[in-house]
Amino acid sequence: MSKVIDLSLPFEHGSSISRGTRRISVLVHNTVSTIGYNITQFSMSTHQGTHLDAPYHFFDDGRTVDQIPLDCCYGPALLMDLASARIWPPRPQSLSRCSNLTADQIQPGAKVIYRTGWDRAFGTPEYFSDFPSLTLEAAQWLPPAE
Repeated sequence: MSKVIDLSLPFEHGSSISRGTRRISVLVHNTVSTIGYNITQFSMSTHQGTHLDAPYHFFDDGRTVDQIPLDCCYGPALLMDLASARIWPPRPQSLSRCSNLTADQIQPGAKVIYRTGWDRAFGTPEYFSDFPSLTLEAAQWLPPAE
């Protein structure tokens, strides 16, 4: 039996976001008492909240989110657990830190989640500017998407 794990962080009116974008806006537009039903106005950029950065985000000729098959975004996943080490200040995580997985476990098209524990910084100013990442060597060690 499969289990779905929601990795999303909450959307809240005025939530902090990355530099250069507006804050999330969630406003009551109308209610049952005013027009007979509830409507909420929701406004945000494509770079807010828990999201997928499509290749187009960084490359003009990259695929957009709608061009990525949905089955690439869900399914069984491997966990690369980097949260056990202290990551403050954040720094790129090297291939040696990825040692809980082996190359034969990660086949082309595999879904890999790397947990850094950075979610504990959600709501702080540093959350969107000082986040940990992978080194180029560690990122290239992961197989390409199919």
